This record gives sequence, C-alpha cells and structure tokens, in this order.
Amino acid sequence: MDHERRKALQQSLSFCFFGACFFSPVALTACDGGRSKPYAKSASSLGQHALKGHWSVLKLEDRPLIDDTEISIHFTASGLIRGNAGANDFQAQSQTNHNGLFKTSDILVTERYAITPPGLMEQEGRFLRLLRRANRWHQTEETMSLFLDERVLLLLQKQENG
Repeated sequence: MDHERRKALQQSLSFCFFGACFFSPVALTACDGGRSKPYAKSASSLGQHALKGHWSVLKLEDRPLIDDTEISIHFTASGLIRGNAGANDFQAQSQTNHNGLFKTSDILVTERYAITPPGLMEQEGRFLRLLRRANRWHQTEETMSLFLDERVLLLLQKQENG
C-alpha cells in the first residue's frame, strides 16, 4: 500500500477501546485470500462511481445471515466502501460504472474475534471473500445484488438512512 493511501486510511479509521479512541495500525489486515490483484489508483478506468448509500446484507449467496447478526455496507460517492462485517469493521476502495461493472481493492479489516453467536466469524469471512470476488452489480429501488458473473453473491437492502 502506498504512503498516501496508508495515511488516508489512518486518518479515516479509528477504533474505540475502553472508551478511548485511538488508531492502531496492527488492527488492520488485508483480506484477499492470498490472491492479490493489481488495483488502479483511479476509478477513471471504469468511470463514475455509481453506487452510493447505506445498505444491509440480507443473504450471502442463497443463505440468510445468522439470526441476530448484521452486516452493513456504506458506499460513498468517492468509491470508498466501509462497513461492519459482524465483529469487524472493513474498508476498501471500489470501482464501478453504470454498466454494472464492480471491483474492489484489497479489503482492510480490523482484527476482533467474537465467539457468539456461533458461526459469526465464519459468516464474516465468507462475506469478505464474496465481496472481494464480486465483479458486477445491479440495483433496484430497494435492493442491490453483487454478482460473480451471473451468480448472485450478495443480496443487499437499502437502509432508510441511506
């Protein structure tokens, strides 16, 4: 990661611990499953960022989330994606266009571990892998799907505040 991106990330992520907020560079990891791919610094190769707003994940492929868990994603106009995957916060840069193409940079993730509910960490890992693999998107007024080619990976619902 180049110095400018690391500095921007450090300025945008903070973590609260016992009521005191601080930045911990050791609390971040890149989640790409060992399959690093080159990533262009500019979204201009795909064009304007088409995705915006706050979304909740409804399904990972064809499976609903574990009861009493949430996964949230916020897409910004600048292409930044950030959210909470269950136990951990995540952040990545995205490239999109109005023709449905979608790409993310390596995903930065905090390193918290949760033992309850059972399966939460596996669900979180699955979500992050699916987000990284997505290469297309389609949005209706209330839902969005992220695809790998023709297969739906993630089904999202627009949040009222987004």
